[in-house]
Parts: sequence; C-alpha cells; structure tokens
Amino acid sequence: MEDSAIIELYFARDEQGLTESMKKYGSYCRTIALNVLGDKNDAEETVNDAYFAAWNKIPPENPLCLRAFLGKITRNLSLSRHRDKTRGKRGGGEVNAVYDELENMIAEEEDVSAALEKKELSAAVNRFLHSIDGRDCDIFLARYYFMYKTSEIALKFGLSDAHVRTVLSRKRNELKDFLTKEGLM
Repeated sequence: MEDSAIIELYFARDEQGLTESMKKYGSYCRTIALNVLGDKNDAEETVNDAYFAAWNKIPPENPLCLRAFLGKITRNLSLSRHRDKTRGKRGGGEVNAVYDELENMIAEEEDVSAALEKKELSAAVNRFLHSIDGRDCDIFLARYYFMYKTSEIALKFGLSDAHVRTVLSRKRNELKDFLTKEGLM
C-alpha cells in the first residue's frame, strides 16, 4: 500500500492505517530501536509506542515521507528510553559508543544560547553531510543516526570492518575541521 493511502487511513481514524504501517515499516522501526536499545523486548515496546505516537500525531500532521516520520519517532523514543534506563550508569546498545566517538564535538549546556548553538550546529552538520560522497554519507548516517555497529555497516556495504572504522574516523576529523571553520568549535 502506498504511503499516501496509509496516511489517508490515519486521517480517517481507521486502525487499518496502523496495521499497514506495521506491515510496511515494522522491520525498519524495529532495527532502529534495537540498534539504540540493544534489547529486543525494549525495542518491541518502543516500536509499539512509536505507532501510538504516530496515531496521535496524524492528524494534524501530514508527513511527506511516512518512513522517515516513523523512523524519527522510533529513534527519539528509543533514545529517551535508553536515557531513562541508563541514567547514572553505562551500558546497552550502541548509543554510548556513538556518543563516545562524537563527544569532542558535542557539549551539553542548558540555556538559550546553547539552544541556538545546537540549531546552528545541526544546520552545519547537514551542510557537511551534503558535501561528502554519497556512500561515505550513508556510512556516517548508518553509524551516527541509525547507530548500527561498524560490523553491520561493513556487511551492508560489502566492506571490511577496518575500512568502515577508517571512513568514520576520517569523516569525524573532516566534520571537526568543518565545524571549526564554521566557528562552531
């Protein structure tokens, strides 16, 4: 079923929209949640929560890309659940490894100027991603957005794990240089 037809079901408040979403994007959403959480049961619960959130958001929202919409909801809920479960301790999923790799570029502050800097940083990272080779961009996103393990990325792209780690290291260094030139580091 086409995304537009599924979204029409949501707007009609027809629960078949949920069923069709699960059929079409269930595996995709479970992969995102499992990569973040590292636990199958938590991932399943989070995916169910994501469908519930989508049901509550559509309408009034009318997503242009249902896959991205569901993926973003799933990722955000997964990160929130991970944060709640690991508050005060380390462990679980790929989240900590990803944060450790990027910690030199991300500072946490809780004020208005920090919020503006985060917005500028987000825009700069998007510009950086648009400036790099398509495959390298896909590898970078697979690791730092979808939180795949480097071995999974290697398998997906037909590369060695060492090659993937090298690409990621180079792109992190390029991102750091890019952000420095942009005055954000």
